[in-house]
Amino acid sequence: MIFFFLILYTNLCFANDNLKLLSDSAISLYKNKKYDKALELFLKIYENGFVSANLLYNIGNTYFRLNNLGKAILFYERAKRLNPNDNDIIYNLNFANALIIDKIEKTSRPFYEEWFKVLAQFFSSNTWILFSIFSFIILLTFIYIFLISYNYILNLLSKILISISILVFIISLSSSYYMFKQCTRKDEAIIIPGKVDVFSSPDMNSTILFELHEGTKVLIINKYENWYEIKIPDGNTGWIISENVEII
Repeated sequence: MIFFFLILYTNLCFANDNLKLLSDSAISLYKNKKYDKALELFLKIYENGFVSANLLYNIGNTYFRLNNLGKAILFYERAKRLNPNDNDIIYNLNFANALIIDKIEKTSRPFYEEWFKVLAQFFSSNTWILFSIFSFIILLTFIYIFLISYNYILNLLSKILISISILVFIISLSSSYYMFKQCTRKDEAIIIPGKVDVFSSPDMNSTILFELHEGTKVLIINKYENWYEIKIPDGNTGWIISENVEII
């Protein structure tokens, strides 16, 4: 059994060394403006199952240098899901989004939804989980103090702190769940080709409603054979061929 774990540990170390070597080589090629070769190595690491915000960010940068806006935005979006507060990822994603041909106005949402979204994106799902665990422990501590104390001021203070702890616990748990759902959702996609037609139904002979261009983010709301029914930020919907998008 020990021998088995030694072999497993050795293999893992060897794999990590290989990945680091590939990563160093890819970064060196990128710095030397050999973007095609750098991308090949970055994708090889990615396809081997290693995923990190930094790797996805580097892939996005390489695609951007190769003038592939759709793929660049796709990988920036994937990187942002893993690290929503990284300033470099946010800046490059915003810069790339500014180059998209489609300027689509978003439908307004209730202010409390926007407020909660901004709040939740301050931390990752794992960080929010830690906050919720910590606030729950604090909550139990104050409940215990309230139950055993006969001091009026201390009881009053405990009630206030219990209320605050409950609020923090609910916000932390809700934010953790929201960020987890954001990271695992499979209904957001990016248009990859330069231009695609959006149809009224999953049929090439149906009416073309409008067209979308590379880099535009869409919401997938239905699927039929090799078609996706999509929704864009202004609320308009239509059907596109599934191969024209990649799911974030």
